[in-house]
Amino acid sequence: MITYNNIRNLHLEITTACNARCPECTRNARGYPYNFGYPEVTTTLEMIKSIFPSEFVAQLHSVDFCGNFGDFVANPEAAKIVDYFLKCNGRLKIFVSTNGSARNEKFWASLGAWGKSVQVSFCIDGLRDTHDMYRVDTDWDTIIRNAKTFVQAGGYAIWKMIKFKHNEHQIEQCKTLATELGFDRFDLTNHGRDFGPVYNRDGTLSHMLGGAEFTESNSLTSIIQWHKNGSVALPEEKNQLNCYSNNRKSIYMAADGSIYPCCYLGSYPTSYAGGTWYQQTNAQLKNLLSEFNNNAYLVGLETAIEWFNKIEQAWAIEKYKDGRLVLCDSHCGQTYQQWDRIAIKG
Repeated sequence: MITYNNIRNLHLEITTACNARCPECTRNARGYPYNFGYPEVTTTLEMIKSIFPSEFVAQLHSVDFCGNFGDFVANPEAAKIVDYFLKCNGRLKIFVSTNGSARNEKFWASLGAWGKSVQVSFCIDGLRDTHDMYRVDTDWDTIIRNAKTFVQAGGYAIWKMIKFKHNEHQIEQCKTLATELGFDRFDLTNHGRDFGPVYNRDGTLSHMLGGAEFTESNSLTSIIQWHKNGSVALPEEKNQLNCYSNNRKSIYMAADGSIYPCCYLGSYPTSYAGGTWYQQTNAQLKNLLSEFNNNAYLVGLETAIEWFNKIEQAWAIEKYKDGRLVLCDSHCGQTYQQWDRIAIKG
């Protein structure tokens, strides 16, 4: 059971804003900036200090900055927030996942100056000619410049690459370039995101991923309609649970200050209905939250985690229709990403 005093790891989304339009991201409809119900909000340094006072930060082992909807670099106080945590607890490990396509060299040098205490995963999906086919609206040259600045300042850098049909021929070249630029690690993953259309901001078709062909079923109108009204079959049998958050004594904070055990439960269940999966699974969470206020900025962290008891009680329920949580069974103990972690240095 997670309690205020035994929390050791934080997973934070510090903004729902993003400078990119990745076509499989839940914050849009295949690149078209359509909001299915997440709030447009950014966590402030004031909120961080209020929710996580210095005496609480002293008990932590790590802080992971990776959001469901937004990107670390889109928060104007991102570097100040990192500084706050590390000045409160110099033993902390800070992990950042970002597209890296924003902010100036001063920003990246300031993060790198913390040395190996700050590990940044730069999401770079190929070389200059392929990267932005998925990382739409990001700039490869800007990312490489920022990564070089971070590395030269002393930071621990990871090149994180998603394998697609359009970039798989460049994997070895990317590994070589990562070594030449001083990255500490190269991570290759396959998210299964390599199929379907990509739309521009104005709703026109930009290109197709993975050799997909355009049909009426993947038109923008059909995609939005499916997100609103489609249906998916939920699992029928429960799984054996092995709660990741419980094991790590970890909690997740969404950008509005709301607290959840993990990011899977933290997709704004009281408002977000992007895709038929979240329409149905979030309905369960919305029901649980109806009796509680889980916004730590408004009620404090100790009060904001009180609803976790309801989650654990739901694990004992046999059937989903009676309240067993589909998201818990679907994610805990199951691996959806296959990683190839390659140590470049040491």
